[in-house]
Amino acid sequence: MSQTFSQFKTHFYERVTDFSVFDCEDFNLLKVVLDGLKVEYLKKGILNETIFKTSFVDKLKLQARRLKFRKAATTSRLKIQHEMGNLDKPFLLFDNARVAEDASGKKVSFYFHRIQQYLGSEKCTTIYQSQTVLKEGPVVLDLLLGTLFVKPTKDEKIFISNLKKTYHKIVGLNVFSEDELTNIRVAINKFYDEHRFWNRFLKRSKTKFVLFDQHYSREGFILALKRKKIKVIELQHGLIAPEDIFYVFPQSVIDIASKAMFPDLIFTFGSYWSEVLKKGFEFMPEQIEVLGMYQENNTFVSEEKQLKTDRFLNGCDFVLVTTQTFLHPYFAEYVEWLSGDMISKGSKIKIIVKNHPSEKIDDYESLQTLGNVMIHNVNTEYLLSRCKWHISCYSTTLYDATKYNCMNFSLLIEPCRDYIDTFIKEGISELINKKQNPVFLETTGATLSFDKKTLYENFDEHKDKLKWL
Repeated sequence: MSQTFSQFKTHFYERVTDFSVFDCEDFNLLKVVLDGLKVEYLKKGILNETIFKTSFVDKLKLQARRLKFRKAATTSRLKIQHEMGNLDKPFLLFDNARVAEDASGKKVSFYFHRIQQYLGSEKCTTIYQSQTVLKEGPVVLDLLLGTLFVKPTKDEKIFISNLKKTYHKIVGLNVFSEDELTNIRVAINKFYDEHRFWNRFLKRSKTKFVLFDQHYSREGFILALKRKKIKVIELQHGLIAPEDIFYVFPQSVIDIASKAMFPDLIFTFGSYWSEVLKKGFEFMPEQIEVLGMYQENNTFVSEEKQLKTDRFLNGCDFVLVTTQTFLHPYFAEYVEWLSGDMISKGSKIKIIVKNHPSEKIDDYESLQTLGNVMIHNVNTEYLLSRCKWHISCYSTTLYDATKYNCMNFSLLIEPCRDYIDTFIKEGISELINKKQNPVFLETTGATLSFDKKTLYENFDEHKDKLKWL
């Protein structure tokens, strides 16, 4: 995305002022449209818009795909039928499959370990977004094929027809380019596929509450839940800021917020984040609650990983660089420069790069040969507790670092300038340019403009709020 997030929001809300144009049946597609425009599926080569393709050739291609995946889809449908019988517990935990280690070194769910301990495993069913070493539940990607290439039912055909009618209203606005309309079609198709899967999967469910880690890009899931009268609960998973596209919506969203597939309730890490959310208009104040730091956050690492870290550092201090999704070219370029600058200055300071959990380590392949750089997939809190300098961009990792004694810097990446400016203003971090070395940078250190205790409150003091569910 070439614009900053704030510019994206300004441009969108200048072009579209009446959100009722996104109305369809009992829901509103505002967030789905935003998803298409923000993700830019066309640039990523994701072009699935099957429900919009109705020519004879398109139908032949679809039938060929059905035949190709017939065996896998049949296996997947059998898995769905089997798992549907397990949805007899009140809580469904939709886990994005991120794994952590608890204080004993056992691999556990980063998002749900502590929550499941409190609620009781006998009350919870877990389903994973993708493959994981955790074995407690099925994986959505393994099941989705069971609905992806099957012929639609009569009700699903009506649903498709209504989605197309709403899409034509969107086209009629005459405010979106051809590329933007393609991205919107792909987003609507993705929404349809997800809704169809979850609608079928939850058919015999006795679930009363679903907890998950983000509400955007999951509109098909949320619609299926709401139509089945299941309470939709989001757990804060990272940064919430006024610049965000999917948080802190403008006042004009009020009229359609109840239909736009927002969660029924959002739990935050602390009152700081709750107050940020209250500046937007997608939630009523009573829909925002503090749950505290529910995630499996600790500084534990195995003895093996600690030894690996120590061998690399060899008694030296280090700069920690924590990256952000879709920004790897900027971070790779900076780390290459920083590595060379350390060497030219005769510095023994090392550099550890901790890539984002959603990134592939291959994105940083160019750094693998640098002798003073280590790409280290280890507990971020452990690294923050040991590093002297920390560089990111606009990640919550910069907030996490305020718990420790490291110096925080935001790398200047122009498309993220609006986020960075807020971080600087609030004293979360200091600005660093792509040709500046934090070790040799004269600085007095950033000073927080608020009480850092409000960032991450104690889960044990708030966990009883889960009893309200």
